[in-house]
Amino acid sequence: MKLKQFEITLNRKIYAGNHSLSKIYDIVKELDCKKVVVITDKNLIKTKSYEIMRDLVNRCGASIHALCDIEAEPSEVTISTLYQPDILDSCDLIIGFGGGSCIDCAKIISVLPNNPDFFENIWDTSLITKDGIPTLMIPTTAGTGAEATPNSILLNTKTNIKTGVISTKFIADYVIIDPQVTVSLPQNLTVSTGFDALAHSIECYISKKATPFSDLYAEKSIQLVFENLELVAKEPDNLIARENMLLASYYGGVSIAASSTTAVHAMAYPLSSMFHMSHGLSIAVLLPYVMEYIHEGCSPLFEQLSYRTKLVDDN
Repeated sequence: MKLKQFEITLNRKIYAGNHSLSKIYDIVKELDCKKVVVITDKNLIKTKSYEIMRDLVNRCGASIHALCDIEAEPSEVTISTLYQPDILDSCDLIIGFGGGSCIDCAKIISVLPNNPDFFENIWDTSLITKDGIPTLMIPTTAGTGAEATPNSILLNTKTNIKTGVISTKFIADYVIIDPQVTVSLPQNLTVSTGFDALAHSIECYISKKATPFSDLYAEKSIQLVFENLELVAKEPDNLIARENMLLASYYGGVSIAASSTTAVHAMAYPLSSMFHMSHGLSIAVLLPYVMEYIHEGCSPLFEQLSYRTKLVDDN
């Protein structure tokens, strides 16, 4: 292995564990927020978790506004619709509350007020020259790891291709990982998003861009998925398994921040764009076939990964 430089940029502060949603109060107080904007979807604003969030923000004396016009496959059109300067004016904190689509949109929205040129061409992140509004990401699915990455995935409506918009200024300042917010997730989404987390970590581990950072997080992520995904599918109220899957998802996101995904994700994006399959389902369909195809070339890495994650007995 050749010596090389490697780097990683992580979130400023992460709160994790049961009922960690309550830490919103501390964050709003720490930032002395007067106005909070939540990027979410129309279903999530009806949940108990959103009600808790709203009450905590209000207890701090801050106002809260929700922007929730988000499709399953957000595009540059979605961003144009969400970006409402009158609501974002004087905003002190942007919260991305939801799955990968909500969080990815929140990342882009957070930098637009301070980078107007970027709004004119959101495919060119060199136009992001100033820091955005502080962000808090709260994932409600255990799969995308978007709360840890510098990536935002959007559908380009002109090409009908899903494209990664990438900037370190997208990395969230705060993250809350609370298993309570994922309990109501349907079984099919629980499973498919879990496969997304698994694919992130496997792909980052075998990527030519892999680093000691990405390997460390990928190994733990894979181990957690194997130990908890089937369990949480059978026992949806098992908060320990749900917390472990959220951690697996976050660790997979960190792996992406330090490495990159490979063939599975590259092939999954066209499936989502052309056939409107959910991202997690397209990943689950492709993962075993791609792993079989590349097995011979990646065999040493797969063997190493199996032993380090204790998926097979070293003896």
